[in-house]
Amino acid sequence: MRRYLLSAVLAVAAAACGGDDGTGPTGSLNVEGTWSASVSNLSGGGASCHTSTPVQVTIRQTGSTFTGSYSGGILTCLTPTESFSSALGSGNVTNGQLAGTTVTFDLGSPDFHHSGTVNGTSMSGTAAWNYDFGPPLDDVMLAGSWSATRQ
Repeated sequence: MRRYLLSAVLAVAAAACGGDDGTGPTGSLNVEGTWSASVSNLSGGGASCHTSTPVQVTIRQTGSTFTGSYSGGILTCLTPTESFSSALGSGNVTNGQLAGTTVTFDLGSPDFHHSGTVNGTSMSGTAAWNYDFGPPLDDVMLAGSWSATRQ
């Protein structure tokens, strides 16, 4: 009887430490897969931007780090001198890190940095993009928000 009681206590203790859902101290959060992402309320230097169509992001995870790729998405901006829409194209997801429910990553380079939190099948947070509008604005630091849903 003592053996069964000890086994039951150990099983409950192991479950309390996490492991099955990947959010406890014994495992990393799982963000691997395909996500549909968007940015909104990006503003700075008199410009404001948002994605008018989603960006597809595919993540490959190893422990608490990840890489991947992105493609698609249309960035729509309004500046003091013009408004325009431009395809974001495709590239690599770099510098992906997970710590608890906190996630950070870049789209292509640190010029397009994202940080936030993961909650099940969604992620969201803040975006800091160093975007080159060309003359007369040139490089502008845009700050705003982003969100993504697992597909």
